Order: sequence, then structure tokens, then C-alpha cells
Amino acid sequence: MTVLRTRRVATHLIFGVVAIALITPACNRDRTVTVGWDTPRTMPAKYRVLIDGRVTTEIAPPPADPTCRCLKVSIVVPRGRHTIRVDACTVENECTPSVELAAD
Repeated sequence: MTVLRTRRVATHLIFGVVAIALITPACNRDRTVTVGWDTPRTMPAKYRVLIDGRVTTEIAPPPADPTCRCLKVSIVVPRGRHTIRVDACTVENECTPSVELAAD
């Protein structure tokens, strides 16, 4: 009886570990990068976030971060080398590009 009970517990334990391993991704292909910039004198209507020159998202101006008195946004970026740019845009969709940053 003890051997049979031990095997059942071991079987349940192994099944649980395998289930957790299947739920957890083997290799995370993305990473989160935080980009910050100075608070502008006049707040734009929106910001465009570009990765490798392509618009990935448009966001409302984020609140100022009290630790740096700057604006910050977290961006999901694929692994590898990429460029990130945040453009300030008016209501008429006229945008002023920022400096491109390299994300390695």
C-alpha cells in the first residue's frame, strides 16, 4: 500500500510539474523597454511610438513621473537590436520626431 500511494503522489507531482512547464513559455521573445523624455512646455495631443521606423502605437501623454520629473512609457520590443523613437504629435497629426534610440 505504501509503495502504491508513493507512486500516485509521484505521478501527480510529475503531472503538475509538466503542466506548469507547458504553461510557462520556453523562451520569451519580447522584452519591455522603458523610454523617458523631458516634460514639454506645451503638451502635445498624442505621442507616436515607432520601432525600427514603423508606428507601433499612439498614446495620450503619460503623467509626469515624480522621480525624474519626466514622461516615461514602457514599450514591448522584440529581442535583438532595434531603434525606438517617440514623436510628439498635434491634433492635426503633425509630428515632431525625437532622437532614435538603440535598444540592444
